[in-house]
Amino acid sequence: MMAATVVGSANTAVNWSVLEPEGGTINPTGLYQAPTAAGTFHVIARAMVDPAVNASAEVVVARSSGGGGPNCALYELPASRVTKWNPGVPGGIPRYVNASATIEASTFGNGSGDARIAIQSALNAAGDAARDGVGRVVALSAGTFQISGELYMPSRVVLRGVGPDSTRLVASGNNHPLIVIGASLWPHPGEGGTNVPRIGGMANETRFFPHPGGSTNLSTTGTKGASSVQVANPAGFSAGQLVYIDETTDNLRSQWNPQKHPPGAGRNWYCREDRPIAQILEITAVNGNTVTFRTPLHIDFRTTQAAQLSQFDLPPVWYAGVEELRVSSGRNGNIQLDLAACCWVRHVESDDSFGSCISFRQTYRCEVRDSYLHDSYYYNNGGAGYGLDLTFGSSDNLIENNISIRFNKVINGRASGGGNVIAYNYTDDGAMNSEPNWIETGLQASHYPTPHFELFEGNFTFNMDGDFTEGNAIDITFFRNQSSGLRRNTPRFLSDTRSRRIAAAMKGHYWYNFVGNVLGFEGMQPTPPNGWVYEGSPPWPDTPITVWRIGYWNQDWKTQDATVGATMIRDGNYDYVTSSVHWHQTPGFTGALLDSLYLSAKPAFFGDNPWPWVDPLGPVKIHTLPAKARYDAGKPNG
Repeated sequence: MMAATVVGSANTAVNWSVLEPEGGTINPTGLYQAPTAAGTFHVIARAMVDPAVNASAEVVVARSSGGGGPNCALYELPASRVTKWNPGVPGGIPRYVNASATIEASTFGNGSGDARIAIQSALNAAGDAARDGVGRVVALSAGTFQISGELYMPSRVVLRGVGPDSTRLVASGNNHPLIVIGASLWPHPGEGGTNVPRIGGMANETRFFPHPGGSTNLSTTGTKGASSVQVANPAGFSAGQLVYIDETTDNLRSQWNPQKHPPGAGRNWYCREDRPIAQILEITAVNGNTVTFRTPLHIDFRTTQAAQLSQFDLPPVWYAGVEELRVSSGRNGNIQLDLAACCWVRHVESDDSFGSCISFRQTYRCEVRDSYLHDSYYYNNGGAGYGLDLTFGSSDNLIENNISIRFNKVINGRASGGGNVIAYNYTDDGAMNSEPNWIETGLQASHYPTPHFELFEGNFTFNMDGDFTEGNAIDITFFRNQSSGLRRNTPRFLSDTRSRRIAAAMKGHYWYNFVGNVLGFEGMQPTPPNGWVYEGSPPWPDTPITVWRIGYWNQDWKTQDATVGATMIRDGNYDYVTSSVHWHQTPGFTGALLDSLYLSAKPAFFGDNPWPWVDPLGPVKIHTLPAKARYDAGKPNG
């Protein structure tokens, strides 16, 4: 029931209305009926004596499913465990229609000649034209285009083929990615930056990107959830800039693998030297010493850890995209988003990459969606066989509705910056050619310290974990995923006998949340030889197989980090081993789960399929994940 008071008039009556057509209804007495769809809506009261006098109230409607009735309690994580997940291109990916150039594959012998110079020239011209603020398209015909070096995407330009089954770009030559959505490949040498060989034998790169001399100390701690900070020196900062905030290591939040990263050695691969907690932000205003941002801080940046705000020495690329084509054979990755803001990769097939298939490097609110990423050139570990990779403080990005299969690691986070959402993807067959029995990590936000406040929602994977190869991650949330505990095994040499687990976190991975997941798969019994156990313990044998492996380290099988389990929330997860839902932190809970931690309604790509597709509290636990359905049907490009 809503109530409103009119003052200064004998007529105190009001007319009620709801601003949004889909926002529910309200009757003349102020009784509000919420809509079935989730969202944020506005109820308006207008004085009858003067309709210009009005006030509004914001109403947040959250849908739930799985257990309980319409008035049951909703399960919520503590505020300290979540952030504002509002990822991706604001308002969605735009559709550019202004054609700047059309390039035919036949002009270059349909792959026998080098098309790089012609395509780059067209992109540059489109970028010049797009300075009027109107996006431009460089269109590619069906056929194959050979590319001898990087293609660089300017702001507000889309490179668009006629579909990933028809238009193909193939890299020729070594040590370069195929497409860079950014101003330059390694554009920002800075203080402490050194050229060092990259893991996996790839080309040298400068490790530190913010501008030297463009850094200032925070004068007070920047608190999680705040949208501004106080700085010692605001010179050079202005509205519209992309900036980088970071802090030095403390030994609780940021833990380095001591065997690989002792103090003073190799702590600047994906961050500034010994500053592994970072975030990319967009400035909206500078008033005195106060710098205000469009998105909130996802974690505290503390003066006790010498927190700094830094400028970049080049402007980012804004609102550029790659669409409707296939890219192959890049030898330093296939597509690299580098100092990119609100950029995207949409409906792209990417294969045969050496390096990270698609990498996010110091990116802000970018998207990879509706794409098919598969078959690394190099399956072994060491940095050259990854699928998706979030690095250098990349923040508030969205990876949604993709397939990522047959890589060494299907996804990584390496010093990523928080607010990233990895959702509704099909990820499978992480493997090592040199050791096919070994099960790699599936969904993970780690592989270099210290990713934080990242969300994995609604994905299918073979395990959920966090590795300690280089260091830790913290405050990671896994919500409504299915983790099967078994790889698809499309390369038929995989046997799934070593380090098999369904849900896990290695040492140093603190404040993890596993909520509303389905673990295993229907019909997984009879159990494998020597059976399954719900929870493992040192020395972490391969048999019996464990559903949960908490606080282990695959470089020292005898130990267990007790703090991992002590800081972990595990609630509302159903597993097919015990055939039950477990509430470890809230025993006896009988309420319902939110549908999503970042969406207000069912995403359009689900079509008529039920959503949420993972429902641990319902009678049917698993429905249809569109990305997996595409792959299962042999139509991964949809």
